[in-house]
Amino acid sequence: LIQEGFLKRTPRGREATEKAYKHLGKPSQANPGGNLLF
Repeated sequence: LIQEGFLKRTPRGREATEKAYKHLGKPSQANPGGNLLF
């Protein structure tokens, strides 16, 4: 899945990419809650 571009490796673990969400027909979960600290 990483080689196909559906998952990416991050310091927090594996995360689904935009390509994965589009393939599944789901809305993107990129930055849920944004980059807010507080």
